[in-house]
Amino acid sequence: MTLPLITFTGLAKRLGVTFPALYKHVDGIDSLRLLVAEEIFDRWELPPLDADAADDVAEYLTTLAESLRELVHRHPGIAWYLARVDTRTPVALRKIDQHHGQVAARYGFTPTQASWLLSTVASHAVALADTIYPTRDDRAREELTGRIDLPTLSRVAPSPETAGFGLSMRALVTGALAIVPELP
Repeated sequence: MTLPLITFTGLAKRLGVTFPALYKHVDGIDSLRLLVAEEIFDRWELPPLDADAADDVAEYLTTLAESLRELVHRHPGIAWYLARVDTRTPVALRKIDQHHGQVAARYGFTPTQASWLLSTVASHAVALADTIYPTRDDRAREELTGRIDLPTLSRVAPSPETAGFGLSMRALVTGALAIVPELP
């Protein structure tokens, strides 16, 4: 079951409970999906910031982006939730706030700098993972290969490393790290 396909009937059947029993715990389908999304996000492990973590902040940020990409790919529909973290999502807010504080302490950023940097990287990683580069073996990319009417796109199409997520995130991280000293 994925977030967009969750239904009360389907979930009740999978859990071995009655349809009305679920309504005792959640108001409606949106609340149910939010509850499931919160659990998925809570179980997701952020890349470690312990003593073994990379000393290079750029490397850590690209690892974080890749981790978010994997989360989005493993859980279809989670990108919508991740892009809309707000006061209705207390599990996510606590986890994000704690992570921002840890990154600020680990790399010597102010809370504002860490929050802006991590939010920027995370929002772009989620958007790219969900839209532009949805899979590593994207059939659309394969269909571009060798097309003479699209000579530029067909050259980069076979290689996600040259046209894909990783390079885009490296460019974003490089630019974001150049801007972050300007923040309070």
